[in-house]
Amino acid sequence: MLVNDEGHDKMRDIILEQKRKFRGPTAKLDPTEEKALKEVAFQAGCTSCVCLVTKDTIFCANSGDSRAIIGTKSGKVIELSYDHKPENTEETRRVKAGGGYIEDGRVQGVIAVSRAIGDWEYKDPDLLKQLEKKGVPKKRKSVRG
Repeated sequence: MLVNDEGHDKMRDIILEQKRKFRGPTAKLDPTEEKALKEVAFQAGCTSCVCLVTKDTIFCANSGDSRAIIGTKSGKVIELSYDHKPENTEETRRVKAGGGYIEDGRVQGVIAVSRAIGDWEYKDPDLLKQLEKKGVPKKRKSVRG
């Protein structure tokens, strides 16, 4: 929903609700906030790691470079996930199969993980072209890993 008008309207409502809570019932979004609201969906991305533990099974799902390990009573460490990094052969193959490229160890030369939640402009080349036509700035290289 963050990439369409309905999502922008919902985000606007949430932001206005919070702004009015702290600044009064007449608070409005200024032009800078309106512009930022339209760009946030395309500047947003994150990694995630989730584990579900039952009596006899551990389920683990991750996206990006968030990871999970478990330690046994004997001190052994067991990896439950692996990082989705562009330099991994399988991930490089997947990125290229999707029409992307790896440059300087980063997807499209920018993003440091090969899977993420969000980061839509790296998942759909046509979306990136549409964004550029609308004047939405490209994501900058992250200072993080």
